[in-house]
Amino acid sequence: MGNVIGNASPVEKDEGTEEWLKDIQENRILDFSRKVTHSQFLKHIRQEYTEACLNDLPWSILENVNLYRQVNGSFNNISSLSTNLPLRIPHLTHVNLSYNSLAELPSSIALLFHLKELLLRGNRLVFLPEEVCLLPELEMLDVSYNQLQSLPKGIGKLQKLTKLNVSHNFLRSIPCSLGLNPHLCVLVANNNMCTNPPQEVCNNSNELLFYLHKHAPEVLCSRNRNQFPRIRSNVARSQLDDDVRTQNVASYVQTLTQTSKPASRAKTPLVFPTHGTKWSPDDLRDKIIGLVYGAVLGDTLGVATEYLMADEINFYYGDGRLDHHTIVQDEHRSHFQRGKTTCVSDFALLIFDSILRWSGVLDELELARCLLDYSTKGIKDLNSEPLITSSVVNRLLSQERFLQDPHGIARETAQLFNEAICEDLHALPMAIMSGLPQFYNLSEVQSNATRVCRTTHNHDRVVKSASLLASMVALILQGCEMDHVNKTTDIHIFPDREKTNISELANDRTWEEKDELDRVISAAYFCLEEKEPHFEMMLRKVLFLGGQSRIYGTVCGSILGCRSGYACMPARWIEGIHSSVTEWLNERLNHLLDMMGLP
Repeated sequence: MGNVIGNASPVEKDEGTEEWLKDIQENRILDFSRKVTHSQFLKHIRQEYTEACLNDLPWSILENVNLYRQVNGSFNNISSLSTNLPLRIPHLTHVNLSYNSLAELPSSIALLFHLKELLLRGNRLVFLPEEVCLLPELEMLDVSYNQLQSLPKGIGKLQKLTKLNVSHNFLRSIPCSLGLNPHLCVLVANNNMCTNPPQEVCNNSNELLFYLHKHAPEVLCSRNRNQFPRIRSNVARSQLDDDVRTQNVASYVQTLTQTSKPASRAKTPLVFPTHGTKWSPDDLRDKIIGLVYGAVLGDTLGVATEYLMADEINFYYGDGRLDHHTIVQDEHRSHFQRGKTTCVSDFALLIFDSILRWSGVLDELELARCLLDYSTKGIKDLNSEPLITSSVVNRLLSQERFLQDPHGIARETAQLFNEAICEDLHALPMAIMSGLPQFYNLSEVQSNATRVCRTTHNHDRVVKSASLLASMVALILQGCEMDHVNKTTDIHIFPDREKTNISELANDRTWEEKDELDRVISAAYFCLEEKEPHFEMMLRKVLFLGGQSRIYGTVCGSILGCRSGYACMPARWIEGIHSSVTEWLNERLNHLLDMMGLP
């Protein structure tokens, strides 16, 4: 026949070949690739094929059903694949047919249900069949150095795809559906003819991924939106016409006050002014829920990466593996229960609970009392065994006069710690939540944030940072554009915020020179960069910075959740939160929405 496999004798139905196939089948690996020298490689890509090149798959593997898991047939001259291939080798996980002469793939390739890696570099493919998009386990696809003029529109359906190489083709566009995949971390598309996105964007994987995520938000959010279990306690709310609710807040509030049974001010003490926000009532509700859930997700997932080295984070959580169930247990993480809040988001939830109990009034004496109660009892039904990881808060709670004069004791403590207090960031999550009750009044928001922050971290830089973060949240809830948020917030805390691309920050030599306060503000501004933020992708980038990732996560999770809304958060992350936490949050969020007069 003239075709040989490796160093084996010609592939004929003889005793030697059968023994060789039996050997390989036991290992579940079939390798009939050719090992080439540099000169042989150059001849091969010039299509100067030798007699050693196979023109077709070995007939022996197509004769019967077999159990191969890996097939390597690179550097041959195979021009087509049998449509029966998935039926004969149904358990394939890895296929390497690079540097052959394939002009097309059979649609039956969709039947390779276990395929994880498909390498087709250096063939003659002009198009990929849509059926490629149906491979449920595909993680790596290499179709570089082909003749592709387009990619399947549904390629974004490959939700487990982490690496894609389409470089050196004739592509004019990259499907925005790829932006739907939060796990895609490497997309190589250089040396094409792209106009959408521009080729200069396609020449850089990170820039291209940002572009695709940015231009696929509507499709992303419409796939599987989370539904919050809304339970109203005020019947008047349910009598409103849904069309009015979804139009704008002004008409909604007017309808509230003009109904025959208007809501009692005692039941809705946090109803906001008619022109308090540009969001529709439903959108505002979604963003408020996202604010609270974002804080909890940032905290509970921040446990995973806190204080790990960058290489360790990538090892354990790279390729989209970050969730509550994959958190590695070690000495540090053994302090925390999976899916349960830590003191970082608990402090924010203390403010949240105080807003409910005192109808939006925030008082330093009440906060001091709550912190002392928390140190011994935790939060009822949420965290009964608290571990306070803030050295500043622990010292405050040991002072006898803290309950009588929290601001004064906090000032003395700040003087004792001096600039080191800027390394303890536990006041910032509380500041985030203080932007919620009177979000429509920026001066009141800043006053609340200042009052709350001075209760624990009475240091000017920390107080200004707290005011800045609360203002960010308030402006987002008002419906302001992100450039307006950037201009309005106090930027002198972080003058270099133009360097807030998180993908660069961790490797920037100036990052190590920043103190923790500068870092968290950098991360917060990063959350404002994208016009349509991708919650999972952006929060993951923040958490992958390591360090005090529970703090980074709570602050940035709140901002991102407030921007993207609860509906567009990854469902598997929400499901990873402990059921007791979810029940606690849902009960109080329903109460808050009632108090605000929201649907």
